[in-house]
Amino acid sequence: MTRQRVASPRGYAAGRDIRIGNVHVYMQAAAAPPAKHKATHEHAEVLALMDGLPERSLVLDFMRREFDTTRVLDVDGHDLFRLRRYVETVREKGRVK
Repeated sequence: MTRQRVASPRGYAAGRDIRIGNVHVYMQAAAAPPAKHKATHEHAEVLALMDGLPERSLVLDFMRREFDTTRVLDVDGHDLFRLRRYVETVREKGRVK
């Protein structure tokens, strides 16, 4: 326990001892970074289809609108199937082989 003599401008504690008891400091661990998704074969296929795609911005806009993300790894299951079909359609319309 530590004693300090504090002079208050208003005289509330003027000349009195103030006792500071135990001080507890609680630290919280930093939040863990979001778990990374493991790339599957299907993710790799979609990414390969997107390589060299001149209309890549169309695909990214679709992903942002439909899935609230622009990362292929954040899309799974049926949504990944939908994304693949969209990329294939964009490639077909753009005549990208």
